[in-house]
Amino acid sequence: MAKFIDERQIVLNNVFEYEERLRSPIIQKTDRTLTPTTYYHLLDMETSVDQGLRNVEDNIGPNSGYRFHRIDDFPIGLNDDIRFQLESTEHGLDSSYEGEAQILPNTIRPVPNSYFIINYLQDYYLFRVTGIQYDNVRADNFYTITFKLEDIAEEKINQLNIQCTEYYDCILQNIGTEKNCIVQHETYTTIKKVTKIYNELANTYLTLFYNERYNTLLGPGPGNIKLYDPYLIRFANKKGLFRDMDVFRVVYLSEEITDQQFPLKYKKSVFAFIEHPDSKRIHNFVLEATPGIERIESPFYAWKDPFVYVTNVPSSKPKDGISIFSDSFLEEIENPNTKLDDTYAILLRSYIRKDPVTIFDINESLLDNLLTLEWNIELFYITPMILYIIQTAIDTAFKE
Repeated sequence: MAKFIDERQIVLNNVFEYEERLRSPIIQKTDRTLTPTTYYHLLDMETSVDQGLRNVEDNIGPNSGYRFHRIDDFPIGLNDDIRFQLESTEHGLDSSYEGEAQILPNTIRPVPNSYFIINYLQDYYLFRVTGIQYDNVRADNFYTITFKLEDIAEEKINQLNIQCTEYYDCILQNIGTEKNCIVQHETYTTIKKVTKIYNELANTYLTLFYNERYNTLLGPGPGNIKLYDPYLIRFANKKGLFRDMDVFRVVYLSEEITDQQFPLKYKKSVFAFIEHPDSKRIHNFVLEATPGIERIESPFYAWKDPFVYVTNVPSSKPKDGISIFSDSFLEEIENPNTKLDDTYAILLRSYIRKDPVTIFDINESLLDNLLTLEWNIELFYITPMILYIIQTAIDTAFKE
C-alpha cells in the first residue's frame, strides 16, 4: 500500500525543531517564523564597485567586484509564510515574489544587495535584499529587510560561494548572550572538536568517580577510604562542569555538607585559586579528612558508611594532610623551562602562569593522559581544573 507524504507538514516539523533550538530571550520576543538560511552578507569595504554604474544583474559573476561573507544557519524572521507561497503556482514561487523579514539584534547590520537561500527549500531559490529599515520601536532594535526572488539557479549560488572571502557559522544558542553568535568557520570547527574532547573527558571522569547512591563524586583517599570534597562539588556545580555541551544536559551533584564557614573556606580552596590563578600564591593546598559518619547532617551518617571521609580546609597545616599539588609540581610552576611530558601538567602550568591558553592548545592527548594516569588523588582533583580551563578557552573563543 502506498504511503503519502505531506511535504508541507515535513517542512513545518523541520522549522519547529529549528525554533526549539533557539532559546534566547531576544529570539522569543519576535512574533515571526524564524527560518534557517545561508546568508551572503555583502562587504562594502571589500567590494570594488562603483554602485552608480552597475546593474544588479552584474552582482554575481566571474567579473563581479562584489565580495561576500557567507554565514551558515543564519536565522531570519519571515513576515510572510513562504512555505505556503510555494504552493501559489504549479512550479513553486512566482518569479516576482517579494517579501519582508526581520534580522535579529546583535547579529549583523544588513545591507542591500546581500543574498540568502532558505535551507529547507529543495530548489535553488536565491533571494536578494532590496531594502533596510531600522526598527526603533522595539527595545532591542531589530532590523527589517525587504527582499525579492532574484533567480532559481544553482550556478549562481555556486558563483556566490566563489565570491565569498570568509565563511562563518551562526551559533543559534549564543544569540542574545554575551557570546558572539557569528563565528569563523575554522574557529567553530575547532570549537566543536574541543567540545567533543571536553565531553569525553567529563564523561570518563564521571564513570570513574560518580557515586549513584549519593549523587556525588567520591575520590580515592589513603588506604581504602573514599573522599568527599564539598569544595570540589561546589566548584563543579557553580561552573557547570558536567554539562554535555552538545545536548544541554547537566549533571548537578548533591552538596551534602552544611558549614557556616563554608564560603570563607571555599575562598581558601584550590578551586577559588583556579578561578583567579596567580603563580605567586600557589602552594600545596593541604586538606584534612574526617569520617563522614560523624557528620550527622550527611547521608554518610544515615547510611552508616565508614569508608567515606569528608575533606576540610583547615585553619593550620595538618600533620597528616592530603596535598593537592606535589612539591615537584610547584617547582615546575616556578620554572617554566622545565620540560613536561604530562599534558595535564603542561596545560595547568600555562594557565596558572597566565600564559595564553586557547582552543588550539587543546588536543586529544588529554584523553590519553586521563586514561594513563593512576586512579589517585591527583586525577580526582586535577581533572575538574582541566575541564574548567577548557571551558574557559571555549568561552573566550566565542567572545573573541
